Amino acid sequence: MSDQEQPYGLNDRCETCGEWIYSKHHRCPPRWEVRAEDETEWRVVWAQTAEEAAEKFTEEYENNYADYSIAGGRSRLNVLVLDSSKPPATPIKFKVTGETLPHYTAEVVEIT
Repeated sequence: MSDQEQPYGLNDRCETCGEWIYSKHHRCPPRWEVRAEDETEWRVVWAQTAEEAAEKFTEEYENNYADYSIAGGRSRLNVLVLDSSKPPATPIKFKVTGETLPHYTAEVVEIT
């Protein structure tokens, strides 16, 4: 294997977009610039649509603050999204909400 060839596997992430690589035919999704409405710093998010970029941004935003009030349905986040491939772009404003999905686990305590 040459130095320029890279093995692909289920544990590899794309160095550009961060997505898992499942085949040698990986293509990064489009690049978006996203920020919370009350912030000034834009962040790069790779997603197929502006809506998906807003959702991915919000997921990372909540992970960073460990509050999870959006996923818990107690609040929302207004997010601005720019299409980086078409400057100058007008931001699209999204209201992002979330919900917590229940998860149940069963454990054997007795066999009768």
